[in-house]
Amino acid sequence: MKTRALVFLLLSLLLFAGCDDEQLDLQTNLETATEYVIGEVAYLDIFDYVDKALQDSLLNTQGYALIDSAMVTLGAGGLSANLDFGSGVQCPDGKYRSGSISVLLTAPYIQDTTSLILSLNSYSVDNRTFLGSIGIDKDFTGINKDMVIEVAGGSFSDSLGNTSTWQSVHTLRWSAGTNTPGDMSDDTYNVLSGSSASGTAYNGQAFSASITADLLVARPCAYISQGILALSLPGALVETGTIDFGTGECDNKVTFEFGGSSFPYYLD
Repeated sequence: MKTRALVFLLLSLLLFAGCDDEQLDLQTNLETATEYVIGEVAYLDIFDYVDKALQDSLLNTQGYALIDSAMVTLGAGGLSANLDFGSGVQCPDGKYRSGSISVLLTAPYIQDTTSLILSLNSYSVDNRTFLGSIGIDKDFTGINKDMVIEVAGGSFSDSLGNTSTWQSVHTLRWSAGTNTPGDMSDDTYNVLSGSSASGTAYNGQAFSASITADLLVARPCAYISQGILALSLPGALVETGTIDFGTGECDNKVTFEFGGSSFPYYLD
């Protein structure tokens, strides 16, 4: 993820050199939209890490495995797991992670129905620390293969202590890959319209978001490659906008739209 200094440089260029009230308020909008994207990507990334680990054939055979730089151990009966990044390690995606993610399950992950509780323990990505309890309910018994993921009490802080808060309820629906457990390369899921998130950015601006066109995650693409959401910023001069993740191309571009103007943002 880009550092905030680089983000603010980009925002300054986009907003020209003016300093009237509307431009200053719009900069707050763009800062807040950036924080939303950081949260959305990061909490989905935590789920993706756990999903990949718990499907790993070696882990399920011998009870431990090194998976994408995390030492993963599986508890008795497959009812618990721990993903440990230690004091810091560079992962295959180029990001540095530290701390651990612990998982409790009501049934082994391979089953069609189970519930999980994920706890973040001093967990950080590129020196940004994430907190929160993540609940997951899996139901693959019917035609629709769904997981409902709820993040409660979430927050993320950078090395300067700037903190944003986060909570969300997302429904993920698989359209491909459920017949090949352990093989992530053919997995595709959508974060369904109506899924929502809310919080407060480090600049003090509250926000709420509702997905209006399904977000698409098509592995092995590292990015959300499609989808639109509506962003609400109560009290801002421009109170509504959209965030567009594209039309299906696997790229790192995201587009913010406020007050009829579009602004590009690029993920690392």
